[in-house]
Amino acid sequence: MLPIADGLGAGLVAFLGTALQRGVDLICDSIGFDKYLEGSDLVITGEGQIDYQTAYGKTVVGIARRAKAAGKPVIAICGELGQGYNEVYKYGIDTVMSILPRCMNRIEAMREARELVQDATERIIRLFCISHSQSKAIRR
Repeated sequence: MLPIADGLGAGLVAFLGTALQRGVDLICDSIGFDKYLEGSDLVITGEGQIDYQTAYGKTVVGIARRAKAAGKPVIAICGELGQGYNEVYKYGIDTVMSILPRCMNRIEAMREARELVQDATERIIRLFCISHSQSKAIRR
């Protein structure tokens, strides 16, 4: 099996009779990703920009597909929400969150990426904890 990669993959299938495999699946299988899902309550994945193209084979959708098969909620973080970002909801991503807490240019965002991702992740965990504690209270 070969990971899917533009026209090269099609040529290898046509001339060498090989099979294609999504790159995200190849990586997930090699690291035992599904085993990590067993002990998780939430999956957080990310991409630089989430837009209508994200639904067409990007890593976050591959991660979401596997997480949904395991019954896990999925939140995707990104640097930018582009046009049609809400298309990803059809593919297993429950919600998306930009890492940007305020208006900033791309260079500034890349320079502060580590802190911005940490802050967005903390906000996600806080929301998840609130939701999780309320759902337990409702079940009582």
